[in-house]
Amino acid sequence: RGSPVDRLRCRPSVSMDAHDTRTGGGGSTMAPRRALHIVSACFVLAFCAYNGTQNLMSSIVTAPGLGSASVGAIYGALVVSSAAGKWVIERPAVGARRGMAAGLLCYATYMAANLYPTWSTLMPTAVILGLGAGTVWVGQASFVTRQAERYAASDGVPIAEAVGRFNSFFYAAFMTTQVFGNLVGVGVLAAAGACVGSSGGQTDPGTVRNSVLC
Repeated sequence: RGSPVDRLRCRPSVSMDAHDTRTGGGGSTMAPRRALHIVSACFVLAFCAYNGTQNLMSSIVTAPGLGSASVGAIYGALVVSSAAGKWVIERPAVGARRGMAAGLLCYATYMAANLYPTWSTLMPTAVILGLGAGTVWVGQASFVTRQAERYAASDGVPIAEAVGRFNSFFYAAFMTTQVFGNLVGVGVLAAAGACVGSSGGQTDPGTVRNSVLC
């Protein structure tokens, strides 16, 4: 029968393979690193657009109180979605990747609403964004941690070290969105200012929206 330790060693491990069918498994260290690079690139692209939109809020949204109310709606809905995010991500039909993809689509609705910001367009999409953001960030944490665990198992490094490496890479990449998002905002405002012409130096919100569309 052997000792308990021997029995544990002989027990087949199926949980990793079963989970990896949802997260893009692979036997080498290249697969987890490639997955990390892909998800980091997706977040950089998505949040460059989102941060650029946020930086233009004061120039686009002219209705009194609408900008602040929409931000409040985002974070109010985010509280709810964060609490339920783990339950959503753990559904077999969802998983981390599908949860992140669906959540990022919710961001897109809010960014599109900023092209024509009114109470009837911005507030509903702000709530949609907040509800989707919970699955985005819970899914991101689950996905990156899982890839780090796979990397640790393949490369023989401690799990804590692998998790630290993967999260530091992801957040280093993610923080560049603040730089690029500001550059997007500056570029749009510069393009809008060039179209203002003889408006006495005032940037019209409609001109800014047209620049965003361009």
